[in-house]
Amino acid sequence: MGVTGFMDSVKATRIAAIYAGDNGTAANALTFINRVNSIAKITANSIGADLDQDGTFDFINAGPAGFALGSGDTAIDGLVLAISATEFSKPPLLQILG
Repeated sequence: MGVTGFMDSVKATRIAAIYAGDNGTAANALTFINRVNSIAKITANSIGADLDQDGTFDFINAGPAGFALGSGDTAIDGLVLAISATEFSKPPLLQILG
């Protein structure tokens, strides 16, 4: 397992997604290993890309109803994966903590 980092005091207009990954990380293979250790003080007009602008997190379901990490579900919109997160200027489209 790799070492994931920390994000602190980030300012941006928009943030598409926050997770630990690299060029080989597939949208249908996200697991708890892809969590960032800690996120704090994130200031942005939007957090989590909402490709169809409907205000809900969209994904392709591969298993039981609802998005689940490690199930083969494919994230379409942006999400935030973290062990802990505090102080967002706007709530993320989908946030998975723990």
